[in-house]
Amino acid sequence: MNPELKRQLAELALAGTGHHCHQEAATIADWLAGAPEMTECVTLIRLSSLMNRGDYQAALQLGGEHCTPDIEPWLALCEWRLGQQDELTAR
Repeated sequence: MNPELKRQLAELALAGTGHHCHQEAATIADWLAGAPEMTECVTLIRLSSLMNRGDYQAALQLGGEHCTPDIEPWLALCEWRLGQQDELTAR
């Protein structure tokens, strides 16, 4: 599939998490996971879905397993929401 369509699907899934379309976003993320170059996008979609459902602990765990410099601000937000000031300060 062409890269532009993959990018648009990733954006749609990410926007969907903010509108509580978590199952639809998960389906897109699962499909995009078949493309190695989309790994960070897939992680971001899944992180956003968990965070929009208030599951900051699960998001922090997922992000820790797939951490990149672009994912770190999302993890910092999870730590802040969980009141993990020491971890947040260390970041």
